[in-house]
Amino acid sequence: MTAFRFQFDALLRLRKAERERCQALLAETLTSRRLLEDRRCQLERELEDQSRYTRAGVGPGPIDAASLARAGAYDASLRGQRAALVEEERLLTDEIERRRQALLEADRDERVLAKLRERRQQQHLADVARGEQNELDDVAARLANRLAC
Repeated sequence: MTAFRFQFDALLRLRKAERERCQALLAETLTSRRLLEDRRCQLERELEDQSRYTRAGVGPGPIDAASLARAGAYDASLRGQRAALVEEERLLTDEIERRRQALLEADRDERVLAKLRERRQQQHLADVARGEQNELDDVAARLANRLAC
């Protein structure tokens, strides 16, 4: 019996490596998005705290204009950071979708080759079994010839 050898084994290994690379890139991007979401939530909390601080400083009595101006500038800075994070999240979401599509394609390419390998291996086993059966039939025919003589 001859050993099965798939002619595209090297290509199958490359496709598997590509799929694993795509998985790693997607995981990395998803982690980045989670970190970005955490940072955005932190900024939202800071904005709420800043808003409470500003409202507390505008109560009855004397108003410290310099403190109020600093609070307004800080508030504007936080809002700018939040807007930048929202934009970065949007870009990351687009990148995640591209990487998901790349992973789907890489997975499909690998599965196609794996199925081809499986079909070829089954064909090889069937050919080997057919060859062995032919040999057994030949031996039986020769034995029947000897017994008939």
